[in-house]
Amino acid sequence: MDKQSAELVNKLSSVVVSAKNATELSASVADLITSSLTAEIALVLIINESNEFVVSSVSGVSREKKLEFTASYCDKCCSDFFRHTVLNKSPLTIRSLPHPIAQESPEASAIICPVFASADPVAVIVSFSTSFDSSSETLLQGIASITGMGFESIRLNKHFIELEGNLMHKIETLHLINEIGKEMLSSLKTKDIVGSVVQLIRRVIPCDGAMIAFVDDNELEVVTGWGTALDVGRRICRDESPFYKVLQIGKPHYQSDVTEDFTIYPFMAEWAAEKNVFSYLCLPLSFQDKPFGVMVLSSVRAAWFTKDHVQTMEKIATQVSVALQDAKLMEDFEDIFIGTVTTLISAMDSKSKWTEGHTIRVADCVIKFGTVVGLKKDALQRLRIAALLHDVGKINTYENIVDKQGKLSDEDLHMIKMHPIHSAEILLPLNPLKEIIPIIRHHHEKYDGTGYPDGLKADEINLEARILCIADAYEAMRSDRPYRAGLTVDEAVQELKKGAGTQFDPSLVSIFVNMVAAH
Repeated sequence: MDKQSAELVNKLSSVVVSAKNATELSASVADLITSSLTAEIALVLIINESNEFVVSSVSGVSREKKLEFTASYCDKCCSDFFRHTVLNKSPLTIRSLPHPIAQESPEASAIICPVFASADPVAVIVSFSTSFDSSSETLLQGIASITGMGFESIRLNKHFIELEGNLMHKIETLHLINEIGKEMLSSLKTKDIVGSVVQLIRRVIPCDGAMIAFVDDNELEVVTGWGTALDVGRRICRDESPFYKVLQIGKPHYQSDVTEDFTIYPFMAEWAAEKNVFSYLCLPLSFQDKPFGVMVLSSVRAAWFTKDHVQTMEKIATQVSVALQDAKLMEDFEDIFIGTVTTLISAMDSKSKWTEGHTIRVADCVIKFGTVVGLKKDALQRLRIAALLHDVGKINTYENIVDKQGKLSDEDLHMIKMHPIHSAEILLPLNPLKEIIPIIRHHHEKYDGTGYPDGLKADEINLEARILCIADAYEAMRSDRPYRAGLTVDEAVQELKKGAGTQFDPSLVSIFVNMVAAH
């Protein structure tokens, strides 16, 4: 290899290594040919996905002429020459050029070299000169060979980046699906589950809206949603949308162009106009082959969702279906439990006209009071159950004492003071109620520490127990007893104020008094 050839190889190697994409490589190669060889003009044409030759770079002509070359070199006559060199896998030297090629330099000849990357044709290099020598074709063939390596490197790098991107996307998707699973497991309430899911979906699938609708008779009712979703509470009749077909078929339905639904389902045109929806993905929610709802993702762009999106959402829909069924079973169990407890306690209260309805009224009161205090849903539920069961320990002494007309004896008072302990002991074997027991045991403790059964004071007493203490006392004061008539609202409120700081938590009394005044 002579010095000129060695320098050319070094320059070309540097070009191949530094090029970031096919366009940049083409431009550098064309410039290198016109600057280092006797060629006046050089072109690089890339073979696109349609197997057509597209001018990627031109060197050696003015900016104005580049556009002319781009147009001329894409006609059938020129393409036949280029395709011939690719099929023969060898350079082609043309002494007499076709008119479209020769118009810029009629006396020039051309060397056309195919460029291969891993045996696949990717481009052709066209070099024009009026003074090619015997070594020119060999040099251009060497340039084409090294350029092919550059195209292969760019292709592999692009492929690697795509694989890396796909892998990272799948990892992120799996991570987010896991988060959705955790979020669903953290709650056993249907409303909380569907609300969390539709918010988390946007982190997994790029969409402009998401909603969940449940079957209600022959309609679907939207229970949660955001963005381009239908409004919460919106009811969709059976024949208004294709969503019911999704339930019947039990498979996802992807509509890349929502306008195709307009003729059969005018309602879909209303949705598209109202929310600017152009495409949507609808997935069935079912359990043991029994459909109960749909999940719908929507986009303001047509043909937005991909096959990967559909597959990912199928997994999420399965997760959601199982979680919602678990939540429903738990809610049904809670309803049965609360109903059973309410019935039994009401039966116990009804043994005396003086206490009939007391427990239910206390339960209603603590829910209102706890809500005003700012308790969360779980705490409110605990408080409700505690209120229903707070006097269950009186079951042994109920009839002996509650109807007594005269003053209660010390023995009577002692038995009454034992009822929080008896209540706790009765419930102790029920493990799911372990968080309820402290509320019940301590609802007769006093803020100053003089209450029973454990003599706790101030913040030593569970917050829910302090709330129940006030609600229970207020309801008891408002009710008639064999030894006195029930107090008026103002009288009961005054008694609570007198007991603030001694019997009752003063800050809670203030909140309770304001609540009573507001109602």
